[in-house]
Amino acid sequence: MAQNTARGTPARVIILFALLTCAVAVVAWRNAQEKKTGAVRYPTAIGDTTYFKAGTEPLQVAIHGTVFSLAEETGEIMRRRDDRMWRVPVVVSQPRLYTTSESLPSGEVPPLYLKSGPGEYVKVELRQAVTPGSGG
Repeated sequence: MAQNTARGTPARVIILFALLTCAVAVVAWRNAQEKKTGAVRYPTAIGDTTYFKAGTEPLQVAIHGTVFSLAEETGEIMRRRDDRMWRVPVVVSQPRLYTTSESLPSGEVPPLYLKSGPGEYVKVELRQAVTPGSGG
């Protein structure tokens, strides 16, 4: 009876391979769900190396067809760990926008920051840009 049990290296390899395959399948499924809903679970500033140079002209950003400018509110640099700054889910070119809260309130604009160095952020204000000939 004891001779019928699976033992030894081949059985261990098969079990480990099966566990690894299940783990990869779960991660792939979760990644596919995130792409469908558009929600990203951990969008932090870790690893982003494109920095905003403080004191430069305001960046122009188009959001839903409206052009906005990102102007510095103050010249002060906020120091905070990169894993505590959350990416704002707006499609903008580099550098990316960040905020200090993980959840974004609906209908409100959260405090916005641009990364100016590792662990350094500049607070910016979102203003509707005035285009030439728009009359405003």
